[in-house]
Amino acid sequence: MSGCARGRTRGGGGGGAVTDRTESVWQRWFGRRRAADEAPGPHDAAVRETLARVLKDYTDLDIDLAEAEAKIRLGRLASWGAEILRGLGPSDADDPPTLDPDWGTLRTTFARHRRAERHFVSETVGGFRQALVDVAQGLTRTVESDGSSDERVSKSVAGLKELASTPSIDVSRLRSSVLQTVEVVEAAAGERSRRHNREVGRLRDILRTMRVELKRVTAQAETDPLTGLANRASLDAHLAGTAAIGAFRGSATSLLLLDLDHFKNVNDSHGHPAGDAVLRNVGDVLRALGLRETDLIARYGGEEFAIVLHECREDDAFKVAERVRGAIDAMIVVHDGARIHLTVSIGVAERGLDEAPEAWLERADRALYAAKAGGRDRVHVAA
Repeated sequence: MSGCARGRTRGGGGGGAVTDRTESVWQRWFGRRRAADEAPGPHDAAVRETLARVLKDYTDLDIDLAEAEAKIRLGRLASWGAEILRGLGPSDADDPPTLDPDWGTLRTTFARHRRAERHFVSETVGGFRQALVDVAQGLTRTVESDGSSDERVSKSVAGLKELASTPSIDVSRLRSSVLQTVEVVEAAAGERSRRHNREVGRLRDILRTMRVELKRVTAQAETDPLTGLANRASLDAHLAGTAAIGAFRGSATSLLLLDLDHFKNVNDSHGHPAGDAVLRNVGDVLRALGLRETDLIARYGGEEFAIVLHECREDDAFKVAERVRGAIDAMIVVHDGARIHLTVSIGVAERGLDEAPEAWLERADRALYAAKAGGRDRVHVAA
């Protein structure tokens, strides 16, 4: 550091205030000494003051490099800026002027810190650029995964990827491109979502229709088309399930087999349409008994019907059978002016412990034929 006080002349004398210090500064800044005809002008002090202000602004608006060396450099630059300002002020004995800064060291320190800032910004922008490249690649994969994406999305993502890979691209332009691409992809994603929602809605309608159709087909497969009661296949499955549940729970279940007495005479005398009308009416009468939902009423075949009564012992089943017999006896079917009346014979069998469905059904059948043999229009309980 060279002495500032020694280069300043105090008191009057006008131009004598410009000293060797000024010449030395001139030579360091411009690389040569001041020519003889280049008298110091009024701007010398302004240049030095501007330099001091620039150093102050530079340190006040510094980039946080988060490193100890950077803080030391900034401290030096701030100190030198304050020193230059003090050197421009008036001097007196009580406040001697400060020393001139080491201009070479100042320039080196400033350049070193500026390079550190540029490296920091370059790394930051590079990371930002790489993040945008990753975004572009992610968007590209998203677009490629949807074969129905429009061409505008593909072009926008491809342009962003190319722009992000250009080293000299303006970051603000790159940011604008990202925002534009995101808007395009967002619009495409919204359209894709709406399209998928329409597809999902269409599939739901198809599945709903299939469910309804499946129920209808299942009902047809399990229902007797003439009477609307369960059919023989449904009865067989129900008996098998009842046997399995009965073995597990040990509960009583009774089976009623019904056969319309002299039904053949109806077909012979009035025709098969009359016989169908009688069977439909029997179905209506059985449904009107108000049995429990757990019980099953089925058409066993021809003019035969079956009723499965759960949680029902044979004495209670007998009472139900008598209700059935009385209801059918009271039934009058009118067909083509003819009044048709008939009776029913019923066999009752309570399922035995561990009895197979086939054996159970056979015992009920034997009880039915015993009722017919006993004169018809009666209920017989299996042994």
